[in-house]
Amino acid sequence: MPPPARKPAAALPPSSPPVVRRRPRFQFPLYILMILMTVMGMALAPASYFMRADPNDTRGRAAALIFMLAAPMFLVIVINVAYQIFRRYRRR
Repeated sequence: MPPPARKPAAALPPSSPPVVRRRPRFQFPLYILMILMTVMGMALAPASYFMRADPNDTRGRAAALIFMLAAPMFLVIVINVAYQIFRRYRRR
């Protein structure tokens, strides 16, 4: 029994340009949103405490102010170090 006849493959017309898929203009990864929310939460939690604290409690207000300014920078440093370690082990 002879093999069944195959249909010829449909060829694209030579004048059609290749299909290029573009990413939306403002697309960003989900982990960026997570990092942004963490930084904002770390900054706004002591800010809330700072605003509600007793005006006579200078030590509590000072601690909240220092934490509010230092915590986001510390988080950026930790994320940067973790990213560099991840990149170094990924190359191997």
